[in-house]
Amino acid sequence: MSVLRTKPIKDVIAQADADGSDGGPGLKRRLGALDLAGFGIGIVIGTGIFTLTGIEARDSAGPGVVISFAIAGVVALLAALCYAELASSVPTAGSAYTYAYATMGEIVAWIIGWDLLLEFALGAAVVARGWSGYLAELLNLPTTWFGEEGSAVNIGAIAVVLILGAVGIVGIRESARVTNVLVLVKVAICVFVVVAGLFFVKAANLSPFIPAAEPASGGDDGIKQPVTQYLFGLEPSVFGFVGVLSAAAVVFFAYTGFEAVANLGEETKKPHRDCRWVCSARC
Repeated sequence: MSVLRTKPIKDVIAQADADGSDGGPGLKRRLGALDLAGFGIGIVIGTGIFTLTGIEARDSAGPGVVISFAIAGVVALLAALCYAELASSVPTAGSAYTYAYATMGEIVAWIIGWDLLLEFALGAAVVARGWSGYLAELLNLPTTWFGEEGSAVNIGAIAVVLILGAVGIVGIRESARVTNVLVLVKVAICVFVVVAGLFFVKAANLSPFIPAAEPASGGDDGIKQPVTQYLFGLEPSVFGFVGVLSAAAVVFFAYTGFEAVANLGEETKKPHRDCRWVCSARC
């Protein structure tokens, strides 16, 4: 009973091949390439793009946030290629947990499993809070219960999580349909913002492209500054190239989603083709 024991790949594949058609446990394969693309795009186009772009441009990088997105995109591309290969070869619902269990052992997989729970919980919380803020502004709801900042109990975020959780419980096919509709809406919004924004572009706002570094306010407690600055005893600062890198670490959140696509491999009709294509194409 070693904590470093691994799970044979053949056992993982055998469990993944069970689709519940014989009455036993298993996930039904109902998703195609377009459904996977919808899930991936739906995760990317959300609070990460709608909110973080402006916040990081204001607080960390200025117009240089474009470079931050480019850096984060390269890192995301490398991660997506790894997920594409693993998800197509081992199409299970365990994703990185299963990959670690089959290669590095049970204890590493256990740690990664809890990391995945933390990742999805934090991601869902951030997105739900963001949508709650949108609803508050659209419908003029009280910020005490729906605001992104300062709300005692965010009823809007709780409602969003419960509604989408109910959709997920109903079935993967229904989840895919709802996601695809939301993706169409969000893509339309992005296109509208880009087209309308072209008429408001001012070259003066892009200079300086990377603002000079300046001391950060309230960042000496190690909470409101990059970890590297805190560990090496550097003075907290914003903007400059350090600000660009700090923003890159934050906006990387806007690219995450290949983990969810890999988790859907066990419910995909042709995972060897679709998971590889979608995970690679997303970046």
